[in-house]
Amino acid sequence: MRIIAVICLCITTAGWTQEKQHPDIGLGVRLNRMDYFLEADAAFTRQRLAYTAGVGIGIGRTIFQTRFYPEVRFTANYQPIQRKAFAFGPVLSLGISALRINSQSSRVNWWQEYTVGYGLTVGNRLKLVQRTEIGPMAETYHSAYLNRLRTAWTWTYSLQIGLRYAF
Repeated sequence: MRIIAVICLCITTAGWTQEKQHPDIGLGVRLNRMDYFLEADAAFTRQRLAYTAGVGIGIGRTIFQTRFYPEVRFTANYQPIQRKAFAFGPVLSLGISALRINSQSSRVNWWQEYTVGYGLTVGNRLKLVQRTEIGPMAETYHSAYLNRLRTAWTWTYSLQIGLRYAF
């Protein structure tokens, strides 16, 4: 069900952004409760709304622990304060990541982050992007004791800084 929601969000975002032909392409580093993430994203802007879709990998777990830790993130940023080289406003994000906890098990843990915060963009063609967010996070895992999937909720944070290039 969550995958269907993500696909619908992608299709809706692509439909909203038909007036701008080229997306802003970005690269950034994001810190959250689980790991540091290296992320690549594409941002589409229509009037005061900016939609971002990106993929990333957890640096600590993927590189140093050799366990692939991918993430997909979708962000909607409303920018009520928008000047020539400056934009600021609230941000809503949905992030989904997956990790195999150990090499002996085929089970995968899933994390879903639902965060809200602010986004700041400075620059014309080459833009500096900074976002700070907080919100609930759900971890879905297989309980060996109960022999079924369980979900645990906690709070998470996200701090991101990156560069984005506008074509």
